[in-house]
Amino acid sequence: MIAALSLVGCGPAKTHQDGGAIPDSGVHGDAGSTDSGIPQTVSLIDTMKSGGAYIPTTPAFIAGKDGDGAWVPLTGSGGHYTLTVKDPAGRYSITVVCAPDPAAITTVISYQATVAELPEINLDICLDTSSPLEFDQTLTSSNWPAGAMQTSVSYGSNTTFSSAPGTTDKLKVQQGTYDIFATVGSVASFVYMPQRFILSHDVQVNGVGSRNLDFSPTTSAPLTSFVPSMGGVAATDLSVARSVEFVTSDGSDHSLQSTSDLSLSSPGIPLASQGPKDAHLILVIATGMGGNQRAVFRGLRAPAAITLTPPPYFISAKASAIAKTPYARGKFEWTGGNPTPRLLLAAFQQTQRSWYFFATSGSLPDTSYTQPDVSGVAGWDNAWAMQTGVSGSYTFYVLSGNRSVDTLLQFLLQRRNLTDGEEALLSARSDVITF
Repeated sequence: MIAALSLVGCGPAKTHQDGGAIPDSGVHGDAGSTDSGIPQTVSLIDTMKSGGAYIPTTPAFIAGKDGDGAWVPLTGSGGHYTLTVKDPAGRYSITVVCAPDPAAITTVISYQATVAELPEINLDICLDTSSPLEFDQTLTSSNWPAGAMQTSVSYGSNTTFSSAPGTTDKLKVQQGTYDIFATVGSVASFVYMPQRFILSHDVQVNGVGSRNLDFSPTTSAPLTSFVPSMGGVAATDLSVARSVEFVTSDGSDHSLQSTSDLSLSSPGIPLASQGPKDAHLILVIATGMGGNQRAVFRGLRAPAAITLTPPPYFISAKASAIAKTPYARGKFEWTGGNPTPRLLLAAFQQTQRSWYFFATSGSLPDTSYTQPDVSGVAGWDNAWAMQTGVSGSYTFYVLSGNRSVDTLLQFLLQRRNLTDGEEALLSARSDVITF
């Protein structure tokens, strides 16, 4: 989904969609105002999607902070951790470390928010250490339309391609429930143009299986076409691009088109052929000078001509190193706010280390964000942090839109798709940094 956007592609993300198998979880607080002084219980659910369902994972470290209080370790089980928030404004912070994967890449994530702005946190970026069952699915296809040169077949996010009818392909798929989406189409100027599609929802995979994809008119349907255009093209835009994806109810996204020629028509799935929780996801992105990007995402059910206008560039953001002990830390600063931020996202990255930050606008005392110091919390290892004297990069994101902070964050982390008419606006800049 957002992997199509380079400024987001480095971020922690898995898959999901509104109405999917997301557990009832998150920052659960009392319905009343936090100003009442009534303690609220903040919950963080740490899961990842496997075989079409969410399963608990175990972070290497997790700590929380109530308002301006001290960082304390959080305990829990089954991926569920809680923190009591007594701060009058409902402010809280949570930091999580994912256990290194086989390549020894460590990921740290810090949240800073208010209960009112972010009523739940669902985290699904830590690795699943179990070994889920995988089964071979043997795939063939037939009755390709005239001019077709390729098929694309996906079980959820597992995809394979075929370049000739009758070819037998095998796809390894974990045990679980999936939406199967298959297309057949032509290729022109290295761009795949799907002509017909087959869509099957809630297919159970419990063992080795086989499937023939018959693209004849009686068992498949034609795609329609529409033109999503970009508004607000500026002289400072060095390049523009557009992508169109179809996101099915299990949260898997399927690329229909990616192009830098915004005058081209895009293929789309007719509304009559969609499930009730399927939708297109349209992205328009512009890139300017100095590592600046601006983008708009739009959820769209029925394919129709629409205009998407990205927000202005956020050129005032910068990052600097502020400390070397007890571990290297940095600070993000900016001036003004056009667009007005709903959610600030930032990232420091070095080889084999990443630290991501999510902060709601209501939790920030001014136009800056300082990387937290959790070195005094039991279980923390300074080796997880950025390393001094090592070159890396930073990216600063400003997220706004026509939905709540929680909705925007869940979309960015790919826990849900944008539904019809929902829009997310993103501005970002990136640069190098040495701690």
